[in-house]
Amino acid sequence: MSQIQEKFKRLLQTMQLIQNTPGINSTEIADKLKTSTRTVQRYIKELREAGVPIEASAGHMGGFACSRGYEFQPIYFTTKESIVLTLAAQTLLNQKGFPFRNELESAVQKINSSMKHAKLNPTESTHVSVMIPPRGNYEKYQSLIDSLNKVIQSCQRVVIKYDSFSSQQVSERKIDPLHIMFRGGFWYLVAYCHSRKMLRMFRVDRIKQLQILDELFEAVDFDIEEYIKNSWSIAKGEKTKVAVRFSPPISRLIEEAKWHESQEIEKLDSGNLILHLEVEETWEIKKWILGFGKYAEVLEPLSLRKEIREELGEMVEMYASPDR
Repeated sequence: MSQIQEKFKRLLQTMQLIQNTPGINSTEIADKLKTSTRTVQRYIKELREAGVPIEASAGHMGGFACSRGYEFQPIYFTTKESIVLTLAAQTLLNQKGFPFRNELESAVQKINSSMKHAKLNPTESTHVSVMIPPRGNYEKYQSLIDSLNKVIQSCQRVVIKYDSFSSQQVSERKIDPLHIMFRGGFWYLVAYCHSRKMLRMFRVDRIKQLQILDELFEAVDFDIEEYIKNSWSIAKGEKTKVAVRFSPPISRLIEEAKWHESQEIEKLDSGNLILHLEVEETWEIKKWILGFGKYAEVLEPLSLRKEIREELGEMVEMYASPDR
């Protein structure tokens, strides 16, 4: 066993002794590990630096214990799991301004270190890549995201000044922040808005000012997957049934993929099909449909069909003149 592996083993043993025997002191730990109390103190220091919440009580009968509710469970990754995790992390790190860069870099270093110690090759993942298109630079919003994360954990009410895209105005909102989500290349904050008296989604880079209030709100059991499951992406609103007819060759592409949880595919003759969906709001899916051009035709709702017809008419006028 290498020196590094031996030390890792001793750190785990120290952690397990403290967790299983609350109040154990450094002399008792040293006796069980057959080492010195000075070495035990160094182990505890390194465990704390790694994020393990070890508390110490003073006095003659003092000892060590983990914070209440903490339970240490070693996690072991297979070679492929380690490679895939590193690959996914590097994909995010390649995005300029990723807000949790320091934490993610630390995690990647730990995974790579464990692979090297096990004589594995972290570069085996170079033949695989994951591309997430960058939509914004969140480097200057690092402190804002950190603050939002803290107030979510402490259930603190805040006031924000928000530059709304829909109204094109900056307004002040008192909100109860609940969840931060990365979706479609942007970071979003889900919060209860007191002026609208409902849950709303705010794009983080449009929050111009954040004021933390001395007010607490009651913690809620918020499920982000449940909240967005009917959205095409992030839009919230009235549920609408949508039917789109696709013709070849795009119809094959539609059939091969899972586009939405609610989707049902109705096959027609000559390779045509109808994609049936139920989504909240239609402006997001309208942009998606228009991207398929003449190969996609909205059948319902009639309101969406009319919107697309009018929009296409305006585009025809815009392109009517060959020279501008």
